[in-house]
Amino acid sequence: MFAQVERPDRALAWQEQVRELALSMYRAFGRHPVVPLALVTDQSNPTSVRALQPIDALAGALFQAGFDDVGTWRALGAVNSLVFGSLMMSTGGFTGDPGEHAGGRQVGAYIREMDPVALPHFSRLLRGTQRGVDPAADFEHALDMLIRGLVAEAAGRGQIVE
Repeated sequence: MFAQVERPDRALAWQEQVRELALSMYRAFGRHPVVPLALVTDQSNPTSVRALQPIDALAGALFQAGFDDVGTWRALGAVNSLVFGSLMMSTGGFTGDPGEHAGGRQVGAYIREMDPVALPHFSRLLRGTQRGVDPAADFEHALDMLIRGLVAEAAGRGQIVE
C-alpha cells in the first residue's frame, strides 16, 4: 500500500509537496479502506523503509518549511489525522463502495429521527447535505485549509514560508 503513495518532486514548494503527498495517501488508502482501519487500530504498524518513505518525504517537506523537530512532529500528526480521519469518516464501516460517503447513506435515518427543536444546528446541517457530499472534494478543501494553517504557523515562528 505504501508503495502506491507517489512522492512529489522535491523541487516543488513545500506546501505543494505536502498537498501532493496527502492527496496521494488519501487516494491510495481510499482504494483499500481496510488498510487505514488496520493502521489506526494498531492491527498493523509498518516499519519497513518502503512503508515509511512517504512519511519521511512529508517530514522532509515540513523541515523544508522551517519547522523544528517538535513543529514537524505536530504538523505531521495534523496531516496524518486529516488523511486517516477523512478516510474513516467517509468509509464508515468499511463496507460497500469506497467511493460513496458512508454518511450519505445514514443521513436519512438521522433526519427521520432527529428532533430539530432539540438539535437545530445539526438538523439544519444534515438537511443541507441531503443534496449529496463529495468526500474527495471535502478532503481537498480541508487539506487546503490545513496547509494555510501550516503556512501561518511557519510564518508566525519566523520560519521559511516560500
